[in-house]
Amino acid sequence: GYDIGHPVKLDDPVYAIADGKVLKPSHGDWGTEGSNNLALLIRHTLADNSQFVALYGHIRSSIEEGDEVIAGQQIGTIGPWPLGAHLHFGIHPGKDRPPGPLGRIECQYWRSTNGFVDPINWITTRTPWASVKITAPAPDTTASGPITLKAEPTGEAKRVQFLQNGRPIGSMTMVPPYQMTYNTVGTANGSYQFSANA
Repeated sequence: GYDIGHPVKLDDPVYAIADGKVLKPSHGDWGTEGSNNLALLIRHTLADNSQFVALYGHIRSSIEEGDEVIAGQQIGTIGPWPLGAHLHFGIHPGKDRPPGPLGRIECQYWRSTNGFVDPINWITTRTPWASVKITAPAPDTTASGPITLKAEPTGEAKRVQFLQNGRPIGSMTMVPPYQMTYNTVGTANGSYQFSANA
């Protein structure tokens, strides 16, 4: 897998890349003694119904085996690591929990990939089960008071979760039109990014 470091910091949130179901976590060798670090393994599904397992390592999480997660949901936080806080992220094609060593892709030190692939290359060449495009507000909009957020889902999406700077806001919208009213009153002045997940 990839070690995703700077600008990652201790206790930064970690989000699920897609809807999925949590498999048995790995509790060994993911942090210093007493750190409570672990690696979550989550089975996700692509648009063609093929499945893969994503590994989120060196994190702290209260999510348990069998839990269902949705894309964009916070699933944990970055835990401590002697050589610097980071997320170890891996992709293993297929629906089954891979055997150890977890997350390793072939390099000069580890000749066997153990079924893991380059996660960035793999993700960018696959079609997600569903995606969502924000249609309102327009980019670079200056807002004061209530604003309307609108989204258009594609693929198999039948629901939309709006996010502000990557964090869910409001309840999940289950029926069209996929929109919500967000009140900016009480929000500190600044630049914010609105997005949505299916």
